[in-house]
Amino acid sequence: MIRRQPSLITIATDETICFLTLSADGRFQTQASLPLADFLEGSTTAAELPKSALQSVHRLLVVPDHWMGSRFDEFQARKKSVITAFIERKLKLEQPALNQAGDFYHYAVVQDQDHRQQLYTFYLQEEIAYRLYRRLETLGIGPLGITTPAQVWQAKLGDKVDAFSSKGFGFIHLGEADCFLYFFFMGQFLFSRNIQIPDIGGDASEIYNLLNYEINQSFYLYSQ
Repeated sequence: MIRRQPSLITIATDETICFLTLSADGRFQTQASLPLADFLEGSTTAAELPKSALQSVHRLLVVPDHWMGSRFDEFQARKKSVITAFIERKLKLEQPALNQAGDFYHYAVVQDQDHRQQLYTFYLQEEIAYRLYRRLETLGIGPLGITTPAQVWQAKLGDKVDAFSSKGFGFIHLGEADCFLYFFFMGQFLFSRNIQIPDIGGDASEIYNLLNYEINQSFYLYSQ
């Protein structure tokens, strides 16, 4: 019987990078957590990473939402070669410093509320994301896919929320120390915000007032 290799999931923030392995029974185990700056500078070698991480299949790299950019374009063609040529030309013009941008994007063809065809493009827009990808490749663990927390929620909401692909939606993920606000349109991610929650003891009214203000501000941004 051939033994299945465990899966590696890497989660990057602006400060850290964390390597997790996923076992066949669905359990995650943290293999290493490192400062991102040190990792990018090359102070961490392959020999210093756990063998369990290096010998796993690197399924997914999760990066911050703001490392990605997105856009909607009114676009009539549906042929893949026409769409990809359009996207790659746009990215080359708008991201001239990122000469690999044409290799790191995803697109979807959607219909807006006026039944016009729209082309949605989601792409890496931060130079640090490319540095991280190249560093992982150097260590022999280049990821098979790249996503963000918002994209993970998008997939979950698309399965559970009626009309998610045809309307605008906001989603609130409230934690103990912060709150994440996610906004979607026609089933596609637009933007997210991270709200730090102050420590105010047992008075929850201040938190609710803060979140109410930030949500209203976010709806204003969404309307733009």
